[in-house]
Amino acid sequence: MPVQPKTIVYLRPDTIGDLVLFTPALGLFMAEWPKARHVVVVREGYESLAPIFPKSLEWLVVHLNPFKQRPSECRKALGALLGTLEVIQPDLILAPTLNRTWLEIAVAAHFINVRSAVLGTAVVDPNFEESLRLDLGIDPAKAFRETADADRSSGEVESQHRFAELLIGRKLPRNLPNVDIPAQATAETGAILSKHGLPAGAWAAVFPGGGVNVSLKSWPSEKFAEVVARLGKKEKIPVLLLGHSDEASVLEQVAALAAKLGGPKPAIWLGRDGEIPLLAALLKESKFYLGNDTGAMHLAAAAGRPVIGIFGGGTWPRFRPSARQAVAVVQPLPCFGCNWDCHFSDAPCVKTIPVADGIRGVETLLGAADKPLNSVVESHALPAETLKLIEATAPGIAALKRDRVERQHKIEELKSETDSKDVEIGDLKAAADAIKAELEQECADKDVEIGELKAETNSKDVEIEELKRAAEERKVEMEAIKAELEQECADKDKEIDELKAETDTKDTEIADIKRSADEREAIVVRLDAGLKAHLAAAAEWERRQSVWESERAALTAKLDMLSKLPSDPMTWAQMVHHKDVHIVNIENIVRARDEEIETLRQSIANYAGGYGATEQAKHYGLLLAEKEAMIQQLHRTCVERQAVINELAAEATAATSKIRRLWIALSTGFGQNVSQPLARWVFRKVVEDYWMQIGVLRQYEPRPIAWDRGLQKVVVADEALPKVGIVTPSYGQPAFLESTILSVLNQEYPKLLYVVQDGGSKDASPKIIARYESRLRHWASEEDKGQADAVRKGFRHIEPELGPDDIMAWFNSDDLMAPRALRFVAGYFAAHPDVDVVYGHRIIIDDQDREIGRWIMPRHEADSIEWIDYVPQETLYWRKRSWDLAGGIDPSFQFALDWDLLARFRQAGMRIVRLPYFLGCFRVHAQQKTSQAIHTTGADEMRRIRTRFHGAAKDDPAHIERHARRIRFRGAFAARLQGAGIRW
Repeated sequence: MPVQPKTIVYLRPDTIGDLVLFTPALGLFMAEWPKARHVVVVREGYESLAPIFPKSLEWLVVHLNPFKQRPSECRKALGALLGTLEVIQPDLILAPTLNRTWLEIAVAAHFINVRSAVLGTAVVDPNFEESLRLDLGIDPAKAFRETADADRSSGEVESQHRFAELLIGRKLPRNLPNVDIPAQATAETGAILSKHGLPAGAWAAVFPGGGVNVSLKSWPSEKFAEVVARLGKKEKIPVLLLGHSDEASVLEQVAALAAKLGGPKPAIWLGRDGEIPLLAALLKESKFYLGNDTGAMHLAAAAGRPVIGIFGGGTWPRFRPSARQAVAVVQPLPCFGCNWDCHFSDAPCVKTIPVADGIRGVETLLGAADKPLNSVVESHALPAETLKLIEATAPGIAALKRDRVERQHKIEELKSETDSKDVEIGDLKAAADAIKAELEQECADKDVEIGELKAETNSKDVEIEELKRAAEERKVEMEAIKAELEQECADKDKEIDELKAETDTKDTEIADIKRSADEREAIVVRLDAGLKAHLAAAAEWERRQSVWESERAALTAKLDMLSKLPSDPMTWAQMVHHKDVHIVNIENIVRARDEEIETLRQSIANYAGGYGATEQAKHYGLLLAEKEAMIQQLHRTCVERQAVINELAAEATAATSKIRRLWIALSTGFGQNVSQPLARWVFRKVVEDYWMQIGVLRQYEPRPIAWDRGLQKVVVADEALPKVGIVTPSYGQPAFLESTILSVLNQEYPKLLYVVQDGGSKDASPKIIARYESRLRHWASEEDKGQADAVRKGFRHIEPELGPDDIMAWFNSDDLMAPRALRFVAGYFAAHPDVDVVYGHRIIIDDQDREIGRWIMPRHEADSIEWIDYVPQETLYWRKRSWDLAGGIDPSFQFALDWDLLARFRQAGMRIVRLPYFLGCFRVHAQQKTSQAIHTTGADEMRRIRTRFHGAAKDDPAHIERHARRIRFRGAFAARLQGAGIRW
């Protein structure tokens, strides 16, 4: 027995006749599942059938025409339909028609995890197949999960009956199409018949038009006129010609021709759009229906009237009338089954049916009186030679048409590629313009900042003057030293004269020294210059030969100078070294003062901006960090002392000393040869060879997002849920903003306080936000000082309404919240009152909402949060009491504001928990702030956070690398467990 569905969606973007023939199967579905919600999707205009269908049936109108439009031409209307269906949340999607369009395939492919069924095979019209592949990237064969085989030689009602039996799972009673006639339409019908003097049930309803959708299948007007004239003259049956107001000329032509042939001129009724219920009421009061294969024919049959239909071979016998009394006039030809893509352009199967065969159909119906009748009147008007010609040429024409379709598909494919390139070029140009505008704005902001810094520079002039005075004092000292050196040089002049006499005797020594220097010079030249220097050595030697004589004189002068130096040159070298150290110390002091002044400037700005609580929290956090650092230093000192004691104890005797040295040697060798290579191998196998790696943003080719089904398991009563306050800061991202807002609003969370704070965007962002004003607690579009300032502004509007245990979060304007994530997180907080902060796994998406990667986070590790930022911000939620203790967002941060807040949560002793579920999507695109600022502003802000925890050791690469590798390893391990069905 099939599972009872809650919501069933029927996809019927076809015509009146198709919808009327669907009524028996629809009645079976509604009788089998009376508690379900039944929704039918139709094209615009066909919702006018609603009054004659069951009252509980819901009608969803789609504002596009899949028979005339490609998906690329109506993306907005398609997106609106899919969005409405997502709200409806169907659990059964049905496409009960053999001739499907791309629309049914697109809907089924979008809801790939919902049960869906289609009548007939998975094959679709080649034109629609190409549109699906090029415009939407969909394989039609994989869209529907179930198919129900259909016999194309059977009628539409029989095929849909088998479809209903397959889905319901048992044999079902067979019914004819049926419609309900509204009372108002019946009253209007009486007035129309009275006006034309037509007695109820005694006149013939003749429908010579009905070719709006397929004009080929219309029987010629002059032949209708002959039948109408015969009905009036011989059968004495009055006639009412019926049709749409657009067909007035056709009806007037038939009426005039009938009168010209000697029959009474028939009355005419022209209907307008939306008057289908009135047409059904008129047909119900007729004696019988005579006309083309149209929706009016099936409407007359459903109203309980006998029908005579003039048929061609386009879809024969699929749309044979289903009525108690029905006659089909048809001319069998070898080209039947063309689906009205006629090989001969003018549908000879219909146009050549003689009037006599039409009259024979009328006589067959009238001769049956009130007995059941289901008859086919075959016409054989064409000669045998013509039939043979049609039989011989039809396959060739069909092959030519298939070739034409294939060529057209190739042209469309090439055009699609060209269009995609044009769009890509346009996007790149728009991105360049956006970057230019952003840089211009940044320059303007920097001008303001430079003005502020100039004011601060003036305050530093006093310090600079003091440094200048110190430099002057040093200059005086250096002058005194210089004077002393000059005096000593004068004293040494005498010694130089004496040394000159000894110079001649040292020529040999100088030559030896020169030779040694030349050899060393050649080695240096070879090492530094490489092959080119080696090849050029010969020329270099010749050049050096010319200057050696002058170098000899210079070397002699240097030796003379060296002989003048004091007898203790180490003393002078030490003095010069002390001078350099003193200069470096002064530079370090100046740099430290600059950093301290910058920190004080930011603190003063925060106090002036009303963020005193944030600064107090940072101050007390810094005191706690300093205390913790002192405790850790004392602990390390104790450990080092204990190690020294152990070492001295081991060296106390020869035996223990040897054992200790042996142990050290074995441990060192084991570490270098076994444990370290093993650790590197394990890391490569577990982390680097696995598809999921924390820190990597693009891990596989784009694909549809697969949401976490585990979020459906938490069920908490609404009254037990806490309030949730969310702020979305926005600036210049209209392409993604609406998706972000809807991902939050569509959570349908009963206690949501949602604020969107825009930074004064000049694009379409304010208009997008305004569309959802009624569902937001507050929104504004005004200038701010950056993301942190926007978040603070947004929370000011909802903080008074939040209690200490209520939940807060901010959600960037280019990210997405996972369905059901809000209720899941709120339920977890309600069930765990001791937890202060939570976060979860991340799905990475591209600019087209396609999944390109995942970060599966390990369990929370408090120590690592002091060194690296790895927590996905779009999955982060906290209680308001934590926000108050930490002091909220620090507006001096523009990049690492989420890590700064987490760090202060850590310092305040908050309990942080990682939930093993995918709570949100992080979007990767060219304009995102993370990509643009990570190496500039981001690096400076991350250094500030590490300084708060670790002081001068903030840039220790070994610690940063160790914690990063640990998080990556534990994340990959958690991902492998999750792949095995274990959420760790």
